[in-house]
Amino acid sequence: MQNEIQHLNPEQIASIADAINNNTYEQLPEGWRMHLTECDQCAEEVINVAELSSDTGVIEIPFKNNDTPQVPRTLSGNNTKILFGVAAAAAIIAFALILNIPWNNETDLHDMQQKQGLAKSENNEIKDTTSDSTVSKIEIQNEEPALAKAEVTEHKNKTDKKATNNKLLAYYEPNPKLERMYKNMQGGYRGESIEVITNAEMQYKKGAVLEWKNPDNNTLYVEIFNNNGEEVRRKITTENKYKLPELNPGLYYWKLIGENFDLLFVGKIIVN
Repeated sequence: MQNEIQHLNPEQIASIADAINNNTYEQLPEGWRMHLTECDQCAEEVINVAELSSDTGVIEIPFKNNDTPQVPRTLSGNNTKILFGVAAAAAIIAFALILNIPWNNETDLHDMQQKQGLAKSENNEIKDTTSDSTVSKIEIQNEEPALAKAEVTEHKNKTDKKATNNKLLAYYEPNPKLERMYKNMQGGYRGESIEVITNAEMQYKKGAVLEWKNPDNNTLYVEIFNNNGEEVRRKITTENKYKLPELNPGLYYWKLIGENFDLLFVGKIIVN
C-alpha cells in the first residue's frame, strides 16, 4: 500500500527540486525518479519546494516513458522576478521547518503550507505598495511641470501688464515746450474779435467740439499736437467751432492761430 512506501528525505527532495529548476532532472538517480511516479506525497513536496525557489511561475516534474502520477504535478507561482529575494527567503524558512518535523505528520505539514501562503500574501502586499508609490511619484512629476508653467505664465502676464501701463503713462507725459506755451496763454488771451469759449483743459468725449467767437468770419487755423510735439491734425476754417476727430488715449495740445499767424490760444485735451 502507498502508506508503506518509504518517503524521500528532505535532502533528496531539495536536490530533486534544484535539478528541476536547473534542467538536470535526467541526471538524478533512477530510483529517485521512479519513486516520484509512485509516491504522490513526495511528488507534491518536490513541487512545493521547487516552486518556492523558482522564478518561472509554473513547475513540472519531467516524467518519461508516459508515467503519469496520481496527483497534480504542477503549481502556479506569482510570475514575478521583482519579489524573487522574498520568495527565496520563504524557501529557506520552509527548509528549516521541513528538517525539524516528521514527514508523516499531516497537521505540521498543513501548518507549513499555511506559512508558505502567508509569505506569498506578504509578497503581493509589497508589490501593491511599490505600485502605489510609483503611481504617486508619476503624478507628482506630472504636476511639477504644470505648476512651473503656471508660474511662468503668471509672471509673464504681470510683466506684460506693467509694460502696458508704463506705455500708457508715457502718452500722458507733458511736453515741456507745449506745456510752457499752455501756461503762458492762461489768463484769457483774446484777439480783437476772437474769444475762445472751450475750457483751457478739456476731457475728451466722442463728438466734442472746440468753440470760439468769430463774428467777422476771419480765417483761422486749428492745429492739434500729441505730447511728443507731433502735429496730428490741422484745419483751416472761418467758422466758430471745430469738431474733434477720434483720438487715441493720451495728452494733446491744440492751438488757435489767427489769419496773420498770431497765436490766439493754447489748450489741452485729455483723452482717456
